[in-house]
Amino acid sequence: MEINCKESEYKWIEAAKLYEQKLASSLEDSSSVAKFLERVGYCYFMASRQADKIEKFKKLRMQAVEAYEKAGKFYRECNLENEGRSLKCLAMAELTRSWLSPSPTEKSQTLAKCRTLGKRALEVFSKFGEELNYGRTCNIIAMCALDLQAIIPTLEKKGK
Repeated sequence: MEINCKESEYKWIEAAKLYEQKLASSLEDSSSVAKFLERVGYCYFMASRQADKIEKFKKLRMQAVEAYEKAGKFYRECNLENEGRSLKCLAMAELTRSWLSPSPTEKSQTLAKCRTLGKRALEVFSKFGEELNYGRTCNIIAMCALDLQAIIPTLEKKGK
């Protein structure tokens, strides 16, 4: 598949565009749409890490946020088992959005939302025995904690 080739070559924008073309060209069920949108979000997230200008970084991060939020919406529409995936996508959207926050206070609030959504996702994944998504969500929460560590001013608050 050409998309996998682009991803393996770290051509994230090209891969995202191919996913978007696939979405536009076919009528898939909500679950398939959600999976493609989640991949689009991931591709834009990764592409932003390769950006050479701040404007490009912000644009790609915002595209990732939008894709993750849409994926969360589509997962929510599917069934109860996809609630965890919806929450995971929404947590990833908040983690991604936190990099666009204009102040440490706003960034902290956005990361708090990420953490809350991630913890709720863990509960759902645990209930349905989805170990892989449970682990992926743990990674999102860990990235969130790492980002919080950088903006929390005191050792006491960092300990909490």
